[in-house]
Amino acid sequence: MDNHIHQLAPHHWQEWVIGSAVDPTIVALNVRSLQGDEIYEYLMYALPQSARRNDGRLCDGYLFRYVHLTDGSWWSSGLDPHNNWQPMEWGRAKPDCPRLEPIRNYQFAIRSLDNCELSSPKPIKYESPPKTPNRVTYFRVPLHIWQKVSIRYDVPMPDDIVITQEGEALGFWAWVMENPQIPVFLTEGEKKAGCMLSLGYVAIALPGIWNGRVGKEGFEPYIPHLKVSQKK
Repeated sequence: MDNHIHQLAPHHWQEWVIGSAVDPTIVALNVRSLQGDEIYEYLMYALPQSARRNDGRLCDGYLFRYVHLTDGSWWSSGLDPHNNWQPMEWGRAKPDCPRLEPIRNYQFAIRSLDNCELSSPKPIKYESPPKTPNRVTYFRVPLHIWQKVSIRYDVPMPDDIVITQEGEALGFWAWVMENPQIPVFLTEGEKKAGCMLSLGYVAIALPGIWNGRVGKEGFEPYIPHLKVSQKK
């Protein structure tokens, strides 16, 4: 457990545990700090071979686009409901020094008839892996969080729960899906989901403002990775 805890830089620990009230063990199981080129191993896993040179190195375009992440970031990922709740490659990074979104349309914000200026680009707070669909995050949980959920909804836990060396209680999400009386909450962002789990509420982290939808308008269906949580 200590090895996982020490994977988090102090300012990331402050952001998650102190600033967002997420249980330290949930943080230790699901979040890690990255520095230097190791971010590329996590973020670029889905790129096609054409995105690399003959020697295996990423093409310059990707290296330059995400170079800001080498100054430091945290990375969060969870479990894959479509792969028997095994660790999922997809995750999200929050850079310490975010890049600015590109200005595609040079539209002017008119302040007065004689004074116009360009709208300021916004920082991109979170980075998702390119060239692959977004996923939703089902966090690993420790035994004491599972116990909180069990007590809150008066649902007995299974016998002989296996605890990994890192402190994860295996089988939590399968148990949740087998008990439809346990509500599952949807949140925008990983820290909100972590905070709710810390209080004994089951929560899934959606990756952005569109809250799990395929498109941006109307009532598009939920992305496929969310359908596993739709209980009868």
